[in-house]
Order: sequence, then structure tokens, then C-alpha cells
Amino acid sequence: MISKLPVSLAWFALTALIYLLQWIPFTGIFLMLLAAPFWSVITVNAGFVFLGVEALVRPGYRLWLVAPALYFGGYATYAHLSHQEFARMDADLRAFNAGKSVSFDPRANDLVLEEKSQGLSSGALSFVRNYNLDVVYVASRNFDTARHLSYRLATKKVCDEIRKDADASAAFVRTSGLHFNGRLSKTICSVSGPEDPVRQIVSVSTTRVKENGWLLPATVDTIKLRGADGRETELKTGYAAPLPALPMPVMGCALNSGAPSWDCFLGFSRLRQQGLGATGSYGTAIIPVVATALGLNEITDAERQEKAIAQRPTALQSNIGKRIDFSLANLDKIIADPSVRLTLHDIRGLRERPDLWRHLVPDMLATFERALDGGHSTRERANMLQDLFIALPDKEFVDVGKRILQAFLSRPDLSDNFLRERTLGRLADLGPISLPFFEAKLTAVKRLPPIPLMLGLCRIGAPAARLADILANKIIPHVDRGSGSQQFVAFVTLMKWDRPELAEHAFGKRMADHGVITYVRRSIAQGRVSDLCRSENDWKKEKLDADRAANRR
Repeated sequence: MISKLPVSLAWFALTALIYLLQWIPFTGIFLMLLAAPFWSVITVNAGFVFLGVEALVRPGYRLWLVAPALYFGGYATYAHLSHQEFARMDADLRAFNAGKSVSFDPRANDLVLEEKSQGLSSGALSFVRNYNLDVVYVASRNFDTARHLSYRLATKKVCDEIRKDADASAAFVRTSGLHFNGRLSKTICSVSGPEDPVRQIVSVSTTRVKENGWLLPATVDTIKLRGADGRETELKTGYAAPLPALPMPVMGCALNSGAPSWDCFLGFSRLRQQGLGATGSYGTAIIPVVATALGLNEITDAERQEKAIAQRPTALQSNIGKRIDFSLANLDKIIADPSVRLTLHDIRGLRERPDLWRHLVPDMLATFERALDGGHSTRERANMLQDLFIALPDKEFVDVGKRILQAFLSRPDLSDNFLRERTLGRLADLGPISLPFFEAKLTAVKRLPPIPLMLGLCRIGAPAARLADILANKIIPHVDRGSGSQQFVAFVTLMKWDRPELAEHAFGKRMADHGVITYVRRSIAQGRVSDLCRSENDWKKEKLDADRAANRR
């Protein structure tokens, strides 16, 4: 007879306690950060091992051997069956695909990956970097200049030129580095951008289904290849993860940021996913299955170097010009009617090219004033025009800025939603003439003033110092409610106005703890007081660099 329970069961009690603590979000979040869901791999396995040992060495405990025998024996059988099921599914899919092909000539056909095809998100780049294809297209309805995105390999020189080209950026032409054999290539990169195919099309589309089998949960992809003659060929592939040889029970809870929710789970951890029907990178097999059906050949490093383009394709460059033309046409629509339904994306590239629209500034200013009076339907166009105005060089902005100031001053009840934060900085750079506008904004604020407003007052400098008491009265009652950034900027502004008694009264201990007082005083002593009124991120980064340099010394 068994007189009492085995001591080894304490391992399972510990496992249960840890699991229950993870159900409570307050304690669970800390346990999650400590990888507590994986502790059960040790506690559960240790519990069964010690239970078996205890059953062997202690008289009267032999029946407890049944538990570890069932656990380890049952799991070994389950794991073996999962590998058998994987082999069966893999063989079935390979048999389904055997002998299927689609006529494709890389010199006469263009390969197009259909939009929203699951499992093909990075397929275009995989095709051009690994197979004998010069270009691959992905269908997309997101662009005005084309209905596809093209992907090519390019030399580093071409990618460097594109990165520096504002027009290319506005036209959604992108570059990215490529890794080969675990290293970033110094000679080859990729270029993508809106461009339509010009040759006969062979298209690829996929649909994905998850199969929740008790032995082997798997994901199966059905691939449809449509040849240039319109005929369709169906292929299948997928991926799954069989069980490892040793049991790895995982139980715990984690934050699901997508829901968001606090989700708990338990089960056996599986191996990394592996391709079904073919072997591909990262456990998927769509790319090699499609490549085999199309008769594509893998390329060598030398061939990859040869096919990297040394200059921009004509069609891609043409679409860069079309994007600018679209943007200019949309700007004309805004000038004609500020209530037109257009967004900032519809005038991409114009902010970087004032030379293309500076002759329209008088008409744009008149439209801006109309937009301020148009209510909600014209607010976004008012902001879009501001984004263009603040891109003007300093000399050209002076007269424009004065007109903008007058427009806002003559509409004191206008919502702040009509005012861009970046506009405040440019208006402040006009100097004392912008002070009435900033004073009105500061007076209207009911709590801590926003950061852009305080930075603007700081940039105006000494002429705005007469507003120090007003700013302090806005800050002190709400000092504990503001963000650290708001507090930093308010402190710097008061110090710039030579009102340290107000600054330290409101923020003294907090700023001393962060070293801000020392930093600001040092900057003032070095004659760099104007630098403190740049954007918040600029001077905070500079302070951090200065602190690190001081610590190194």
C-alpha cells in the first residue's frame, strides 16, 4: 500500500502555481518577461523523471512508474506519428505537383505575382535574386503611375543615386540591401518601383488554408499558374512543424497585442516549420515549387553580378516623371477648389521641389485663406498647403509667412487643427513680428502649452521674454501632469528668457536630477543659446551626446 504521495509531485505543484500566477496579468507580465511559459519544460520533465526514480528506490511506490511510462512512452509515440504524418503529406503534395509545368521564357514573358497572394509577400525579390529572371512584377492598385511594382537587382551605384533622388522617393521607388551567405552585399542591391509589364504575362496567385490535424497542424497553399495562353495549372505546397524527440511542454500566458488581450496556452512546443511538397528557405516551399513548374534555373554569384542593372530602366524613370505630373495636376485641383478630396499622398514630391510650383504661390495663398474659412471639408487642404509653404527657402518664406500670420490673426477663433506644428517653427523664425500670434496662442492655452508653441516662443527669444510670467502661470498648476518632454522644453524656454528663478521654481529638482540645468547653463555660457530652441529631438540628442562625452572623461 502507498502510505503517502511521492515527494516528486512537488514539481507538478510548482508547475501549477507558476501557471496560475501567469493567469493574473499583474504577475503574469513579469513572469512573461522572465520566459516563464518555458519553465514547464524543466519542471514537468523533472517531475516525471524524479517520480520514476522515486518509484524505483522507495518500497511501495512501484505503481507510480505508470505515470512517467505513459508520459514519455505516449509522447514518443505521438512524436513518431507526427513525423510519419509529415512524410505522408509531403509525399502526397510532391505527387500532386509531379510533371506539372507552364510554358515560360524569361526572354519573352514577364512573371507577375497577383495582389494579396498569401505566402508571396517577399516572393518577387526571391525570384530575381535566386533565379534567371531580370525583373518580376507584383500586382498593386496603390499607385497612380502603374498597376504593378517591379523588382530588379541593381548595382550599388544605381541604388545610391536613387536614395539621393527626392523625385524617385516621391514616386515610391525604393532600394534595399541584400544579404548573401549571411553578409550584406557591397556591390548588389534591389530596386523596386511602380512599373507595368510589357511582355506576355505568366501570373501566380495563391490561397492558404490551415489544417488543424491532431497529429500535425499544417498550412497548405494552393498555387495557380496562369500561362500566357490563359490556361491554368494548379500546384500545392505548404509547411508544418512535427514534434521534437524530447517532450517540451509549454504552458503560460502572454500579451496578444493584436487583439489586444491576455492569452493563456498550453501544449508541446514543436520544431521549426518545414516545407511540404518542396524544400525552401524559412520553412516555406512556394518559391521552389513555382520555379520548378516554370523551368527556372538557379543562378550563381557571378551571374547575379552580371544581371544587376547599371542604370535606371526607362519605364521606371518615366513613371518618376509621371508621379510629379500627377502631383502638379492635383495641386491645380486644390487651387481651383480647396474642398476637393485629396490628401498629402496626392501631392507627393512637391515639398522637395519648390522650383516646380513657386510661380503658383500667390494663387496658393489665396486658396489657403479660402481653406481656412471652409470648415472641416477644407481643413486638410489648408494643412497640405502649409506643408508646401514651409518648404520654401528662408528669403522666399518671409513674405509668405507674413501672409500666413495675418490669415491666422484675422481668424482668432480658428481651430488649432488648421495649424501645422512645423508651421509654428517657421513663423517663429520671422522674429518679433510673429509675437502677437504666439502671444494669442499662449493666452488661449488652458493647461501646459504644447511643445511646438513653446519652442516657437523660445526661438523668438528676448522679445518674447515679457510672456515669461504668463508661461509660468500656465505651467506651475499642471507641472505634474505634463510629459517629461513638455517639462524640458518649458524649462529651456524660461532659461533662454533669462528667468532662471521661474524655471527652477517649476522644475528645479527634476531638471537637476536629469542634468538639464547644468547643460543649459553651459550652452548659454558658450554662446549657443539659440541652439536650445531647435526641435526638441535635436537638442535632447545633443544633451545625451554631451553627457556621454562627459562620462567618458
